[in-house]
Amino acid sequence: MNGDDASGTFRPGADSVQSGADDEELPVKIHDYTIACRRELERLEAGHHEAGERYRAVREAIARLESLVPGVHPLLGEKIRRVVAIVRRLGDAPVQSMQTHYRLLYSRLDEIQESPLWALPLPAAIRSRLETPPSPVLKPGAIYPDRVVFYTLGDLHFMVRGELKYNLHRADLSRSYQVRQGGPALEVFPNPDRDSRAFPAPPHGGNMMVFISSSGPEGFLGLRYDRIVAIEEFQPARHERTVEPLHVPHPVVSGRLSRGGVDYYLIRL
Repeated sequence: MNGDDASGTFRPGADSVQSGADDEELPVKIHDYTIACRRELERLEAGHHEAGERYRAVREAIARLESLVPGVHPLLGEKIRRVVAIVRRLGDAPVQSMQTHYRLLYSRLDEIQESPLWALPLPAAIRSRLETPPSPVLKPGAIYPDRVVFYTLGDLHFMVRGELKYNLHRADLSRSYQVRQGGPALEVFPNPDRDSRAFPAPPHGGNMMVFISSSGPEGFLGLRYDRIVAIEEFQPARHERTVEPLHVPHPVVSGRLSRGGVDYYLIRL
């Protein structure tokens, strides 16, 4: 008989031995699985807390973006409002649709960041709220080689003759600009680093005109400015023959023109 010897003494079989081993390990498994469950729950709780913090940070960032709407072109402002609306819906969106919302948001944010709308002039109602006095308005394509633009940047005065491609209000010098997506960075003058000694301009702030140029990357040059002083029809005797060369040659500035006791530096395009 299985489990009995000739004397009639019972000997445990293999199944009984295995069952006893499992019974001894059961408390250990309960202990370990309980700890594992608690650890994962704590991670889940921390994840929910972190997600909440991240969402609050997103809401703050989108609120800052929304605050710029009154000062940008209405079409760009509408793009920003649509992004704001999507972000506000994120909190109530079901988990299975979150990925769709993210993809849509990334696409809309790219549209805003790379939008050509910054090249359009601000509406009159917005321009009237600017602190600087009214000045001539530059429109893309409106300045041709038969016109001269006089403008200021800080304490510096410049003049340029050429064809305007874009007019960027409130340029952000912490980022680089491209005329086309994936193209080289736009050359900017004055460059806060390279031109700080010859043309000490404010390191931040201001606007930027983008002119077609034969020397810049892909034929464009960004000119920083604070205010347009005047726009005049080009006259060689008035705007060209009276230009004096610089003592130290510069790749962007070709000379200097005295006008009403003020020296204007001529931009070379």
